[in-house]
Amino acid sequence: MRTDWLLATGARALVVILAFVVWSIFRPGGFSPDSIDHCREAIEGPITNLHPPLVPLVIAAWTCVGLPIGGLLLCQSIVMLLAVRSVATRAATLLGCDRASVSHSVGFGVVALLALPWSPLAIYSVTLWKDIWVGVLMLLAVDAELARRLGKSHPIGSIVRQGSIALVLPALRHNAILILPLLGYFVWASMAAHSRRVRVLVTAGVAVTSVILSLALPRLVDARDVEPANAVMALDLVGVWAEFPEHRDLMPHVDAHVDPEQVETRYRPGFVAPVLWEQPLVVRSAVLDRQKLSDDYLAVARGAPLSLLWVKARAFWGMLNWDRSYYFIFPGIFANQLEIGPNPLLPGRAFLESTYESIAASSFWRWFGAVHGVWLVLGCGLLLVATVRRPVRWLVMPMAMAIGYQATYLAATLMPDYRFLYPGTLIVQIVTLALLAAGAHRVLRRLMGTPVVHTASPTTDSP
Repeated sequence: MRTDWLLATGARALVVILAFVVWSIFRPGGFSPDSIDHCREAIEGPITNLHPPLVPLVIAAWTCVGLPIGGLLLCQSIVMLLAVRSVATRAATLLGCDRASVSHSVGFGVVALLALPWSPLAIYSVTLWKDIWVGVLMLLAVDAELARRLGKSHPIGSIVRQGSIALVLPALRHNAILILPLLGYFVWASMAAHSRRVRVLVTAGVAVTSVILSLALPRLVDARDVEPANAVMALDLVGVWAEFPEHRDLMPHVDAHVDPEQVETRYRPGFVAPVLWEQPLVVRSAVLDRQKLSDDYLAVARGAPLSLLWVKARAFWGMLNWDRSYYFIFPGIFANQLEIGPNPLLPGRAFLESTYESIAASSFWRWFGAVHGVWLVLGCGLLLVATVRRPVRWLVMPMAMAIGYQATYLAATLMPDYRFLYPGTLIVQIVTLALLAAGAHRVLRRLMGTPVVHTASPTTDSP
């Protein structure tokens, strides 16, 4: 037991050092236009509902006590890399790496491998994006579930942890509310020792509270309404208008304000910028009337549902990066008036950013880490195997979490930025690398004539 604690502490210390090195190179961190928007809302106001207001609220609380924004990103990097290590370590244990030295080595090895530029983990861990916070919470939820299956979690602690994640996650990302049933399962599973009535009441209570929190938070902070739903409806309707001319009579408001020439030259599935704010606009500003847009959208949903689904599917297809890895990273720091600028402790930021961009543009290397479609297909394969093979049945929920979150973007794809699907891809990458390491370990054990022990727990067989 003491040896295991020492190994775990040593592995965590190495990960913290790695996180500090990464942050020192990119200090104070990565700031895209969205990142600057969060900071501006937190520091200057007003908060809007274009993004869920939780991130600006956390930034405001952090800076109000005099802490630098770079320190928040250092903490983010440490927590994210530690979560990756923990998930990889537990996955390796469940896959047969029964020795603590082996499982902890696999955990740190996965972090180190993903920190290389073929994967954006390093730079993402220090970039201020709500998608990264979503990814961290998803990793923590998966980690708590794996710890439960290994019998290494305290029942009350597991309930509190899973319940907190289920409450907060939908308040970080509008679409995350669609995976609330999966989060509810984690809460339910963490209460295995309780009666069915208690499990139902607690799980239902967490789910209802989560929905109320995500809907009420913008009103509680008096967030200015910039009508984000209009962007989704406008983009979908323009897509139906462009690809299915026979349905234009279902959307008279959009039809009256679309510029056919701009649609012909500038419309792309899943790109909202030319539709709403990138001049010249595909649609004139009058189309932003919410009631008329809603009427058009409802008419299309009723009269041409398959056409609407086709437009959404085409937009989602672009997010899988088969043809191009769009917006793989955001290099540098977006110009701002908040005095946020690069201040590295170690050199190498420009070199690493150019390496990321070269890999994303490569016809070969991009397939390893810059194409979501590859990892989505692999995740679906692992999910299928897990449903039919009892020893790896524990993989069902991590893969369901990863694939389920990515699938939420079928409902609304506004831009094919790589970061949007990254939380799901990261989970698949961690499990895959742990699986490869465990496979190599099993082969070595057989070659040395040592029996291979498959780690099991009383909860391993249930999905």
